[in-house]
Amino acid sequence: MFPLISIIIPFYSRIELLYRAVDSVIKQDYNNWELILVNDGTRNVNLDSILEKNERISLINLHDNLGASKARNVGISASKGDYIAFLDSDDEFLYNKLSIQINSMIKEKSLFSHTSYVEISEENNKRIINTQDCNGHKFPEIAYNCPIATPTVMIHKSLCVDGYLFPMDFSVAEDICAWLKLSETAKILSIEEPLTNVYVYQSTTSKNLGKQVIGILNVIKFVNSNLSIKSGYFKTVLNLYKKLIFLYINEFLKKFK
Repeated sequence: MFPLISIIIPFYSRIELLYRAVDSVIKQDYNNWELILVNDGTRNVNLDSILEKNERISLINLHDNLGASKARNVGISASKGDYIAFLDSDDEFLYNKLSIQINSMIKEKSLFSHTSYVEISEENNKRIINTQDCNGHKFPEIAYNCPIATPTVMIHKSLCVDGYLFPMDFSVAEDICAWLKLSETAKILSIEEPLTNVYVYQSTTSKNLGKQVIGILNVIKFVNSNLSIKSGYFKTVLNLYKKLIFLYINEFLKKFK
């Protein structure tokens, strides 16, 4: 059994890095895939050399820069696969990522999975981020303790309501909100083996205080308006505010080092 996997890569500029991401899909040892590139408003770019690499690659052009959430949702709506995987344009899959993940999901009858990954800094320093503890029923704690990297995620398409998954009213922490919503009903399967290289920059949310603050506030907003956490609501919101306060304290202490 080799179900079709739809891989979605949204991109805005950074075309030189997009080639690396695309090549990592083409080199997979799992062959039943389609790759959907969603151009999120990049102007005057010719991707013929990428499209010619493989007939399973398609391109969707958006007229304006609408953000990763909208671009990923467009890709989901256009996908034909039973399973959907996500990849950012500046990251890359290891060669056996799809095969290990889809086989694990089929074996465990999982609809929602993620893997550990290799984090690579601008200085090319590497460290393995082990996310195996984010496994099983993790709702609602995933709101304030989410180690999942989007390029490691694979889901069954049935989890996408009307072809959509990512909230489109904000552009930071939209992925956390998506995983939080899925974890309400879906058990999370964590695969310990690192199967993706995730490149981090100073502008990356996890390294940028301003984006982290906005992200936490966005998650609080999402929790307030979208979820029925019931008895866990106050604990969830409290932990999000504690996380926010910790960020400010940590940033303040850095000034004295």
